[in-house]
Amino acid sequence: DSFSYMERDLRYKHYAIKEKKTSNAAIFFMMDISGSMGKQKKFLSRSFFFLLYHFIRSRYDTVDIIFVAYETEAYEVDEKSFFERGSSGGTIASSGIKMVNEIIDARYHPASWNTYVFHASDGDNWPSDNKSVTELISQCIPKVQFYGYCEIEPSQERMQWMKETSLGNLFGGMAYEKLKTSSISRKEDIWEAFNSFFKGEV
Repeated sequence: DSFSYMERDLRYKHYAIKEKKTSNAAIFFMMDISGSMGKQKKFLSRSFFFLLYHFIRSRYDTVDIIFVAYETEAYEVDEKSFFERGSSGGTIASSGIKMVNEIIDARYHPASWNTYVFHASDGDNWPSDNKSVTELISQCIPKVQFYGYCEIEPSQERMQWMKETSLGNLFGGMAYEKLKTSSISRKEDIWEAFNSFFKGEV
């Protein structure tokens, strides 16, 4: 695979996850590719996804990676398109979450797969779409081991802006044990964001 991370960076002994008894994992990487998601945001997202991939990969015999990119519509794409594809349009986050739900239902039955969803966005979303996001997350959570929402905003002070965005406020207010949020504004925040997802039981 093309994911690369220094092995010395990957020390996982104190991380615990509640898993089903299966050696299969499906990892969904979902990312906003709308006009506001520039190169720096995608670079930070990619670096974070790489770390998450290696963590999950170290625990399972079989790992499928599914890339879902969205703007006003969602697309299942390959890795190259995921990080290079862009759009000048707006953002409807529910389109991505809807596609994740549909793919899980079609290909990754919870009895046979441990499923993880990692969602990167700068927090933009049409306010009228937030109700659909809430409903779709409620459908997704029972099917997955973990749903991680990470807000990417290089130009802002870390941790002070997340709940001021449309999605940041929405996800920050959700009370699901399996759902956690984090934020990244610079490369140095990536390990801290990883810790916020996986340190201790989830």
